[in-house]
Amino acid sequence: MMLLSPYVTQRHPALWSNPDQFAPERFAPGEIERQPRFAYFPFGGGPRQCLGEGFAWMEATLVLATLASAWRARLDPSHEVEIRPVITLRPKGGMPMTLERRHR
Repeated sequence: MMLLSPYVTQRHPALWSNPDQFAPERFAPGEIERQPRFAYFPFGGGPRQCLGEGFAWMEATLVLATLASAWRARLDPSHEVEIRPVITLRPKGGMPMTLERRHR
């Protein structure tokens, strides 16, 4: 049996420049294809890859687009985000946000 840690792999300096920096543009079309195949594997890989991956990406895109069209979320400036690695990666103490309705 072999176990790979997405937490470690996704922060490996040989795979990512500035691996501890929050940089969502790394996953822009054309950018993620430049990475080795399993540099990022949130749904596993190989024969045991999660069957729900396609649905999860579609659902997340629709939910985020729907929420972001109506609301602007701002992190509480007094809250320092810390990582809590358990089975999934989570923010320690949550992510206290203030929601502001967008004006259309």
